[in-house]
Amino acid sequence: MKPTMTKFPSVDCQYQSMALDEFNGHCSTGSTSTYWRFSRDYFNAEAKTHFAGEAAVFATIMLTAAVPLVSGALAVLQLCRASGAL
Repeated sequence: MKPTMTKFPSVDCQYQSMALDEFNGHCSTGSTSTYWRFSRDYFNAEAKTHFAGEAAVFATIMLTAAVPLVSGALAVLQLCRASGAL
């Protein structure tokens, strides 16, 4: 089978370099505060309203997962008692 040639994607050659006159090596602080403010606003406003529903769903899932575990533990205890191990 003969290999086929693939065409490379076009490249934008209008790149303009940025001047580094005011570069000092320190981290930028402008963008991180925006994310912190956004998350703080979300948790102050919307997270409280959804907490009760999410807690109820979490409790239901935990109870659903606990029932087979308890049942399995009781079955192992019965097996141990029947075999004379306990």
